[in-house]
Amino acid sequence: MAAATLLVSLSAWATEAPEHADAVIGGVVAWVASRLGWFYILTAALVIVFVILVADSRHGTIKMGPDHAKPQFNLFTGRAMYALMGMAFGYFAYRFGMPLSIRSALYPLIGCRIRGAAGEAVDTAALLGTIFGVAASLGIGVVQLNFGLRYLFGVPENLAVPSALTALGVLMAVASCVLGVDKGIRRLSELSIILAIGLMLYVLITGRTAFLLDAIVKGVSGLRVADASVMSELVTVNPKITVFMIGERAAELIAQDRDATAR
Repeated sequence: MAAATLLVSLSAWATEAPEHADAVIGGVVAWVASRLGWFYILTAALVIVFVILVADSRHGTIKMGPDHAKPQFNLFTGRAMYALMGMAFGYFAYRFGMPLSIRSALYPLIGCRIRGAAGEAVDTAALLGTIFGVAASLGIGVVQLNFGLRYLFGVPENLAVPSALTALGVLMAVASCVLGVDKGIRRLSELSIILAIGLMLYVLITGRTAFLLDAIVKGVSGLRVADASVMSELVTVNPKITVFMIGERAAELIAQDRDATAR
């Protein structure tokens, strides 16, 4: 109920006073990006190291369900469907019979308080973060897809195209949920991973292979971490900068690179 109230209130505020909401939210995003960007990168790196260490230890063989349970899905499907947080509360739900919610993952830290106000606050924050995270990912993805379609096929960038792409994405998500885990979410997750791997290999093989491998190695080694702050610096300097503007700049760089390659 608390999450629904906050969500409706924020949506109403953004609808009734879009300029004020844009200024406030843009300021918050700029502050977070400029002062906590390092924390985000550090957290991602530590999580990767932690997962690798756990997988390589004796704890890597612990099942999410009871000891006698057998995997319902193979390794590829399991990796496609579950993120780190999904495995965390899935472990407590299926192995210890606790609620299938994010609060269960905090049981080792706060104990029985997960059933009280603390647990409600955790679930509310997680729900809001999930909703806004999905909305942001969908919005940015639609903008990028629309830009790519315009660049490749001349599809116009107007309100109708992003709206149609958003509706298609929502329809696919709803269909996967209605069909259930085995027929819906599983197949959509597998398809997403296959398409992502296929696109990655296509770009790697047909594109500038040496440049891409060099960028990957330098990025992993941390020599290009500063590049990750470009977006935060842009937002800090001018919160009005949008993904459309960044897309236009990307198109200019692509055209310049293509001309240089042709010469």
